[in-house]
Amino acid sequence: MSERFDPERSLIIVNPQAAAGRVRRRWPAIEQALRTRLGAVPVVFTERPGHASELARDAVAAGCTHVLSLGGDGTNSEIVHGIMSAGPEPGAVCLGILPFGTGGDFRRALDGFSDFDEALGSLATAPERVVDVGALTFVDDDGVTRERFFLNLTSFGMGGLVDRIVNSSPKWLGGKASFYAGTVRALFRYRPMTVRLSVDGRDLGTHTILSVFVGNARHAGGGMCLTPEALLDDGLLDVVIVPELPLLRSLTSLGMLYKGTHVAMPEVTSARGARVEAEVISGAEALLDVDGEAPGRLPCTITVRPGAIRVIGVRASLLGADAS
Repeated sequence: MSERFDPERSLIIVNPQAAAGRVRRRWPAIEQALRTRLGAVPVVFTERPGHASELARDAVAAGCTHVLSLGGDGTNSEIVHGIMSAGPEPGAVCLGILPFGTGGDFRRALDGFSDFDEALGSLATAPERVVDVGALTFVDDDGVTRERFFLNLTSFGMGGLVDRIVNSSPKWLGGKASFYAGTVRALFRYRPMTVRLSVDGRDLGTHTILSVFVGNARHAGGGMCLTPEALLDDGLLDVVIVPELPLLRSLTSLGMLYKGTHVAMPEVTSARGARVEAEVISGAEALLDVDGEAPGRLPCTITVRPGAIRVIGVRASLLGADAS
């Protein structure tokens, strides 16, 4: 039983639909494991999209200092949004991740959290490290301007289409296969658009894009290393611009996205900054991907909130050189 998680100031938020419903089906065994390791920490279940944000916000407003996420990247992201929406002091709230989802991308930023069982054993002893959080202002599908906080990565262009394909399809193939298949399908359906970009007020010009990746962390899309140089605590966002490519070139380049070597392609442009602004100049609408969800479209402004939260188990290699 862990002494780190005071039941009076900790909460486990569970998405029972995560991993195509496996959390719900396996709940008795999961609950027993949680109680054995964590004791009497309260557990609450999400009931609808966005509910994890409400639960996390209310918990932090009531004084909760440790919020544990049992689900996938979407659940993690909703919880981070809820934590940030409560307005805590930077670094005052800690996120713990019990991975149990389709993509499982943010767990790649953690040491000793490759699956639920390993993560449960690591929670009590892994270090709590301060990380940045991204903040996104965008337009939702109803044309309303919204704000969304994110932990991992935002993209626009083909990524939002991939999300909509994957999230509307059966996920029994697992994360990597589901996102790979969704990406291939999206390549055949995608219609490019031209966007104008600026980073920290510097005009990057217009680009006819396949995708633009804006990373706080590195991985998305079921293991794709989209912003391979991103650090979680540098107060900056990594921007990778992939232009429209011929279909065959796009298909043959997919493997480079998993290795992170696409940034060396002569067509690809990279930048880094604390504020990214994007708008569509012409062509199709630019759908957003935010930590594996598709909440809306451009125009958008993406900024960073330095040192916003603590996360258990972040790899030192994804932090600045002085990380211990």
